[in-house]
Amino acid sequence: MARIMGSIETFMLPGSWKPQTGLLLLFILYFSLLPLADTSAETQIKVLVFASEGAAKTDDIVASLQRCNREKLIPGYVFEVTKGRFDSNNKLDFEELSKHDVLIVPGGYLYKFPRFWVADDVRRWVKGGGGYVGICGGEILAIEGTVESSFFGSFEGLEMAPHVYRINPRWVGERNIRMTDDGTLLLGLSGNQRMLHWNGSVLGYRIPPPFGERIFAVYADNESDLENPDYGEDRWNPEWDDSAAILGDQFGEGRLILSGPHPEFPSEGGKFQKPRLIGAMVKWAYRDDSDLPFVIGREDRLPNDLMSTKLSAMSTLVTAASRITSMSVFIRKGSGRGILGVYSSLDGKPKMLLAQSKLFPITGEGEWHDVQLVNPITVASGSRIWLAWIFDSPVALSSDTTKNAGDLGGSRIALGSLRWSGAKIPSLPRIFPSEGPLSQVIVALYALGRLDYSSLSVPAR
Repeated sequence: MARIMGSIETFMLPGSWKPQTGLLLLFILYFSLLPLADTSAETQIKVLVFASEGAAKTDDIVASLQRCNREKLIPGYVFEVTKGRFDSNNKLDFEELSKHDVLIVPGGYLYKFPRFWVADDVRRWVKGGGGYVGICGGEILAIEGTVESSFFGSFEGLEMAPHVYRINPRWVGERNIRMTDDGTLLLGLSGNQRMLHWNGSVLGYRIPPPFGERIFAVYADNESDLENPDYGEDRWNPEWDDSAAILGDQFGEGRLILSGPHPEFPSEGGKFQKPRLIGAMVKWAYRDDSDLPFVIGREDRLPNDLMSTKLSAMSTLVTAASRITSMSVFIRKGSGRGILGVYSSLDGKPKMLLAQSKLFPITGEGEWHDVQLVNPITVASGSRIWLAWIFDSPVALSSDTTKNAGDLGGSRIALGSLRWSGAKIPSLPRIFPSEGPLSQVIVALYALGRLDYSSLSVPAR
């Protein structure tokens, strides 16, 4: 610890620092007059911001996380932020990383960064469960094993985002970044968010990570793309629109969230700075996505209506091991009551009842109806399950009959022989009573699960 004294600035939470002896009584008196804050439910995340020579906007990252603390932008979480200034004699190593939960590597003159850390130690720490947030240059270094630069030559990267590829657009300017459904669930932000882009990557997945694809934001169309002032005629390629701008990956037991644009950049007097986004990215890398359910099934509102009072079920594939806790269905028209449930699959048809909801009322038209399962279940990755429903009166569900089963990835509807009969159906049948051939229809119906981390495999490097 003595060898890095003076190279670390730690920004502690209120009440965690020690006052000088001469002011002790004054502070005791002051704080005794304040109401005691209940922090028992708050989780503290220790964040290390890499702030060595060449690192850009590190003060803005620190200020963003301090604002998250001050304004409680990430409820239930507080950030203890350490700004680490390392050099060639005092490199960032495993010992120092082990004092923190999440490492943030910003943009800047990234060719300098490898001089100030022990790359194998960074990889070992992340692989063992450390969280990594890479912004611009930080995401490039996380992806590449060797970075080739026309300006700075070749230098070593960290190569710890095994499922991700990148394209270097060589473009500078402010762009619209559109939040996806996952981004909205995670951050509470939606629509277009304006951010600075300074040669950060256009991102994508080579293969999905063990927890499934997690694209939080994409590059949106711009009404006017500025010419790149540094590279003359280079312009944004429209083919990059709708490609990932912010996404997540897994390396061993560690989580990475990578951002091509700069959410910390306070352009126009802070107008485009996104402190809540930075805090939520840190929280996700910390491996706590308790407010980010894993969606199983269809989540979009589909164009047609499906009317039935028969017990029905829709086939869907589970792509990541999940703990299913609730279900949602989009009801376009109708009233009455319903039950949702989950069935196992056997020989391409629904079989055994795995879980069901309580009886729930239809409370409005043109709305999603969210219901909790009475008995949450855990399903393995690669399993096929059937999401089931039954209503006591004709209800118009949002559906799509325009695609064939192949286009739907095997999603099909099974109709049961059971009809609602007043109060005589307090629960779904234990064995699904199949009737007739399967229809090539999908419904706006999905299950929400939490990732089952105990079954996630460690990807090979």
